Amino acid sequence: MKKPALLLAILMGAMLALGALPLQNGHDQFQKALAKERGEGNLEEAIALYQKVIDETKDEALAAQAQLRIGFCYEKLGREEARKAFQKVLDNYPAQADSVKTAREKLALLQSGQVVLEKGPSLTSLRLVWQGPDVELMGGASPDGRYICYTDWDTGDLATYDVKTGEKRRLTGQTKWDGSWVENSRWSPDGKRIAYTWDMGVTAELRIVGLDGAKPRVLYQGPGYPSVMDWSPDGRQILVAFYGEDQSISLVSVSDGSVRHFKQMAFPVTFTTGSAGYMRFSPDGRYIAFDNSDDIYLFSADGKTEEPLVKNSANDRLLGWAPDGKSIIFTSDRTGAIDAWILPVTEGRAAGEPELIQKDIGAVSPLGFTRDGAFFYGHGKDMQRVYVADVEQNAGALSASYHKLDLPYEGRNHTAEYSPDGKRLAFIRGPVSPKSTSNSLCIHSTETNEEKKFSVDITRVSSLGWAPDGLSIMIAGFDEKSTSVAMIDTRTGDIRDVFPTDKGPREEMYLFPVLSPDGRTVYCVRTRQITEAEPSISIIAKDLSSDRTWDVYQAHHLPFISVSPDGQWLAVLEHPRGMVAEEKILKVITTNGEKVRELCRFASGSNAVNQLRWSADGRYVFFAGVREGEEKWDIWYVPVNGGEPEKLGLAVHRLQYFSLHPDGKQIAFTSFGPTLHGPEVWVMENFLPGDKADAKGGNR
Repeated sequence: MKKPALLLAILMGAMLALGALPLQNGHDQFQKALAKERGEGNLEEAIALYQKVIDETKDEALAAQAQLRIGFCYEKLGREEARKAFQKVLDNYPAQADSVKTAREKLALLQSGQVVLEKGPSLTSLRLVWQGPDVELMGGASPDGRYICYTDWDTGDLATYDVKTGEKRRLTGQTKWDGSWVENSRWSPDGKRIAYTWDMGVTAELRIVGLDGAKPRVLYQGPGYPSVMDWSPDGRQILVAFYGEDQSISLVSVSDGSVRHFKQMAFPVTFTTGSAGYMRFSPDGRYIAFDNSDDIYLFSADGKTEEPLVKNSANDRLLGWAPDGKSIIFTSDRTGAIDAWILPVTEGRAAGEPELIQKDIGAVSPLGFTRDGAFFYGHGKDMQRVYVADVEQNAGALSASYHKLDLPYEGRNHTAEYSPDGKRLAFIRGPVSPKSTSNSLCIHSTETNEEKKFSVDITRVSSLGWAPDGLSIMIAGFDEKSTSVAMIDTRTGDIRDVFPTDKGPREEMYLFPVLSPDGRTVYCVRTRQITEAEPSISIIAKDLSSDRTWDVYQAHHLPFISVSPDGQWLAVLEHPRGMVAEEKILKVITTNGEKVRELCRFASGSNAVNQLRWSADGRYVFFAGVREGEEKWDIWYVPVNGGEPEKLGLAVHRLQYFSLHPDGKQIAFTSFGPTLHGPEVWVMENFLPGDKADAKGGNR
């Protein structure tokens, strides 16, 4: 670029930046108000700051959001001004559809009497205690509220976070990722030990570790997957949900590891909590509260009796027991939003009607009560979305810019795959309502934006693949009991199993299937648990017309595969476990397995499986990855005839799946986008009946 042009570009950039300052300041002011509202619970100051945003910003969308937040603040304060604030959104910002819709819903609830506003301030306070990309929500808060246990995903280790100092400490001695990790960690009642599930990929153990620096102790190893739920109040037993052929709720003795299966039951996959529902012992140890199929039940600790505790048409989820055992708290969408409620409980039965304690708490992950009645919970802040990248070629090098694809139900769409003619995009949409547990296979027309949907009975979909004629789609995934590879007819929705199996995913799995260019053969990665220590991993092929299956290549490490446009080669990206810096190895292998050639190696900054694709002309292999020391993912490409990998320059977080358009000019991918906020941990205080009584009496 010539100097005058360069100077002009710099000057224009500076002018644009200066012009954007008031807008940025408005957004900064909004964030400060949000911190006052949510982080400090200082609603009066938040209202004043939101009003300042309204008075000063020229961004009507931002002003509408600020006016809406003022309504939320007044509602939390229990004041009549909430109605006026919501009405102002309708009157002053009619063009802001999302804000108007929410305000109208709020007004309808207020007018119907489902939400009652009273004079006087609310005593409940919310406080942000941990935020950032390291936050993880499978653990819990210690009984004294000082620590949060969690999984350190850099190593798979169990770790604790000090709420006061921000210090992090790893406990189980895992210094680098080796394919094993911690799931569902829970504190003992005395706060001195943590029980957790140690997942080793094929098998899992129940372990306990203390805060004293001693080595972890294996409490259970054997059939089934032991998912830790809670400790008994006396610290002698651990409540476990066992997955496997016989699913059960069980108690494991802390002293000798003996197991008592006291209730057989199926664990459905649900909208908010995943697999087995949330379970908690009552403080006296007599009962276990458990959410299942959108309702909450109470079991006696011996499993002999079962009573519904919260049962209606709404989606209700258990959050926990109050420390005195006189009530439970739970979330419910019965008002149209997900709110927190409290229900009195006496002798294993509901002793009154639920009472609303916190509006709009959202679909939270419960992290437990402290002894003094503070409740810790987590919020996930990031959403996966489908993006489209436009690929450009300049002097032999490739680069790309991207934009978000405008699809309904943002945050629920993923795993997008272009059709052979490029005129349709198939993708998976997760459950879109609290009552739904089904995924949908959606087929989106890139020309008309019309959409066709099929219900899919696969819990976690991992890949899609169009047949060459565009009349069917191969879908692969898994759940707690099995893996699935099936062909779905896009005209009728009929499903055909490609690799039928009655074995569980820890015995046999079929992963990452791809179709040959003629659609006659499917290649797939198969894992089998041959020995207790090491699974057998192989790439297999299956003729779809004759069902004949044969081995192509014996792999030493879990690979992702892709077939070349001419059907003669497989690209194979192997993921060695436990190697320094998680080195990945990219190879090409003839489809008969006779020739193997290494293309490149790279040190990865993630233990995730990296997807790969051939370019339509067969000249390049593309793969998703993140380099060691980097945070953002990219799509890399390497020439098949040799050369170093280069990246397209997308720089996004957690790029999970991508598909190349047949013309090679676009790539659809699933990602969290350019910015990663990470989940947050909050604490709710002063909301239990005793808290309010003490406050009114001046005892707190």
